[in-house]
Parts: sequence; C-alpha cells; structure tokens
Amino acid sequence: MKRLLFLTLLVLGAAAPRLEKAPDFTLSDPAGKAHTLYGLKDAKATVLVFLGTECPMVARYGPRLNALHAAWSPKGVAFLGLDSNAGETAEAVAAHVKRSGYPFPVLLDSQRKAADGLKATTTRWRSG
Repeated sequence: MKRLLFLTLLVLGAAAPRLEKAPDFTLSDPAGKAHTLYGLKDAKATVLVFLGTECPMVARYGPRLNALHAAWSPKGVAFLGLDSNAGETAEAVAAHVKRSGYPFPVLLDSQRKAADGLKATTTRWRSG
C-alpha cells in the first residue's frame, strides 16, 4: 500500500521540512458526497488545499490552483480542497466552487477534524 505524506514546513530559524504521514479523513462535498483521503490510493500524489469562501488569498490564487490541477492531474496527481471555516455553509461553499471553477472536490470540514489532524493553522492577510 502506498503511503500518503503530508509536508509540514517549519519556519523557525533553519528548521528543515519534515515529512509526516497524513491521517485519513472522510468529509463530504457540498452535495453530500463523501470523499476519503485514503480512498485516493491510486493517485501518485495528493494535493490538499485549504480554502475559504471569503479569503482574499484564495480568490487571488484560484486561477493558479486550476492551472496546477490542469497540469498535474493528467499525471496522476489528485487534488482536494478543504473548507475548514466553521461559519461557511454548504450552499456558500458550492457557490464559491462554481464561481471559482474548481475542477476538484472541495470538502466541508467545519468541525476542523481534517485541519486539526493535519495540524493546519490560519494565516492573516493584510492588504496594502
């Protein structure tokens, strides 16, 4: 069985990146279809992207994510979007996915089970 790895970059001095096995999770997309991380076992690699419906950085990088998907999915790389924001509804996420044209599943993680398991943290973005 192929192992899935999650890259954790530590930005503390000269700390080197660490590779850790990503914990499995099952989450639903806005339509209610369940997706399991380890269900992507045939993928050569899996890209997990944390998204938010109102995040300015997500809006800025949406076209780039779509281009990366177009370039790498034919080579066997799977993409999953994760929306781990508690206040965002399935309807809002579905509208965001449609508006952004994401060709990959975006999953609801409002209870932050996947985000916490992957040790994801938030970033703060300031304009200007």
